[in-house]
Amino acid sequence: MEYRGVITAREYRGHASDAFQELGEHWHEAMLPKHFTPAGTREYDFRPRTRLYMIRKAKYQGHQNPLEWSGGTKRTVLAIRDVRALKSGTKVTVRLPVPPYIHRGGLAEEMTAVSGGDKGQMVDRTDRALTQKINSSTTSSKRRLR
Repeated sequence: MEYRGVITAREYRGHASDAFQELGEHWHEAMLPKHFTPAGTREYDFRPRTRLYMIRKAKYQGHQNPLEWSGGTKRTVLAIRDVRALKSGTKVTVRLPVPPYIHRGGLAEEMTAVSGGDKGQMVDRTDRALTQKINSSTTSSKRRLR
């Protein structure tokens, strides 16, 4: 990262918190929907479902989309966005409103999985956002970040 100017540690934390907030919103908007596609099964390495389950799902629901039976959970998870970045600029949490059965059987881990490609995108996006915020910051402080 290349920074111009000098900012305070407080300003840096604020910029980092904003960058993480944007990252969480981007993950929810662009990356989470991929988990509900057949391509997501391969990208996020979901565990294989039983043959009987796949036959029943095709017969009663007419699709083979992962993490979805009737589509209710998918609609709820994609519609409600609860993204919270810590003010310290160290962490972002994306809360997904899911029914209790999601926490059994590894479905929660599959729903929140991050692929190698996603990780690289997330790092690049956060780096660009943070650099842009720091470079556009206007302060006259003499303190430097270490």
